[in-house]
Amino acid sequence: MQTVTPQFESIAKDTNVRPISYSGRVAWEKQFDDDVTFFTLDVSLLDGIDILAPSEDNPIQEFDYYEYTNVDDRMQSLEVSRELEFPFSVASAIADFTLENHDDYYTPNSGSPVSPYVLPSRPVRLLMGFNNELLQQMVGLTEGMPTIDETSKTVSFHAMDWFSKLFTLKVPNIISMQNARTDEVLAELFDAAGLLPTQYSLAKGRNVIKFLTIEAGLNLGNVIRQLMQAEMGQLFMDEQGVIRFLPRLEEVITADYTFNNENIVDIKTINVQNIINVVEINASVREVQQKQPIFTLADYANDDFVVPASSSKDIFVALDDPALTATEPTAGASTTDSYYIAVNNDTEAAVGLVTITSDFLFTDSYRMTVANANAFDIRLSELVVWGEPAKIVDTINYVRRDEDSITKYEERVLTINNDFIQSIDACDSFALMTLDSYAEYSGDVEITVRGTPALQLGDIIDVTKDTFTGEYRVTKIVNKIVSKEFGQVLNGRRYTPRSWFILDQSVLDGTDLLAP
Repeated sequence: MQTVTPQFESIAKDTNVRPISYSGRVAWEKQFDDDVTFFTLDVSLLDGIDILAPSEDNPIQEFDYYEYTNVDDRMQSLEVSRELEFPFSVASAIADFTLENHDDYYTPNSGSPVSPYVLPSRPVRLLMGFNNELLQQMVGLTEGMPTIDETSKTVSFHAMDWFSKLFTLKVPNIISMQNARTDEVLAELFDAAGLLPTQYSLAKGRNVIKFLTIEAGLNLGNVIRQLMQAEMGQLFMDEQGVIRFLPRLEEVITADYTFNNENIVDIKTINVQNIINVVEINASVREVQQKQPIFTLADYANDDFVVPASSSKDIFVALDDPALTATEPTAGASTTDSYYIAVNNDTEAAVGLVTITSDFLFTDSYRMTVANANAFDIRLSELVVWGEPAKIVDTINYVRRDEDSITKYEERVLTINNDFIQSIDACDSFALMTLDSYAEYSGDVEITVRGTPALQLGDIIDVTKDTFTGEYRVTKIVNKIVSKEFGQVLNGRRYTPRSWFILDQSVLDGTDLLAP
């Protein structure tokens, strides 16, 4: 849960009177105010540009610097939702808000001061709370153009958090890593995408990838989803706009909030078919080998390897396996690293006048720029490129079954194709934790409650209502304000506390479980 004051908590639990507060702020012109700082009591101006520092003491982010316009007086409805995406364990926030528009103030091309700026990708901040104590619900960008309703004289906006924007980017450059943890790969990806270390907080991952190569141009979101699937952790942007990664194993969590007859409006079972009792995992495992030839040219009949007189030429060679490194060939020499020999019509050329001016490894291909200072064309007849190839050392075709569940519900198969899963131990971990959560009918619930905007995705709630009793993990949360009333809908999945065995802390033959 977000940290709140005792007064906020007291109002949230009041079953009679709850003074609702909410706020919407839009940076229509997308202008920065570099003077923004955290709010300082007795120094900063109320309703000024300074922002309230969160309890986690997060740094000011890029989106904090925008010059936002308050639209509270026009706000008719506001809804923010978050949902955990299985099996990728990635969550994004989505928002919809509607503004009163009787004077066409927010209608594009209406002539109002703001109408030229009613465009896609406008930064927004959305907040909800009680008694003027507001909690930020998301920071994001509007999607597309708004919907104009002339009958009701309203304008409606759809927005996604900044994390969703990140997922639409392309990987800008090739990334190759060896023996890398999930958090290390995420940091490399975020750095390549231009994020600062202050914009994310990454716990130490458990999954170690022996070798990975990520080609430039791939969709960043798809790569991250594969990483998170292999890790089985959680990756999300919190309400303050900080990207957070949590590992798959955690300490026992106590219930953050209690729901019962007093504050439950409605409760029902959902996802009744969401059962998994067979896990199939397919992966190819690569390991980096010692330096060796990664390309050898023996047939010089190919014109691709002819360099015209007094000129340069880019020569590309395809590699059988991706490589972590490649060594630039040396003209006219034979060593343990690499060599090439240039000849012209079977006559040895002046190899001293043939040089490689640049080279680049594209992981699964190699480019070198060959300069020929001779007065005649030369042809490369022998070329050996040395490097450290990552060869497939194992192919995983893994299956884990829960026979008791299959007997009850028939086969419900989850198939995973993911080369970031690189060991049988990792497969066991993924499968055992998945079957532990999904092999039995769990009675996922959807609960409409008189809740609190302080609740967060992943929180544990204690439920007592009719036949529904026990603890649930929040897997989806929808907060909405309509007609100045706060409503909340939660999806929950049964939560079974697990005390995982910790070396030098847990007692041998005790109650703690060996982590899968």
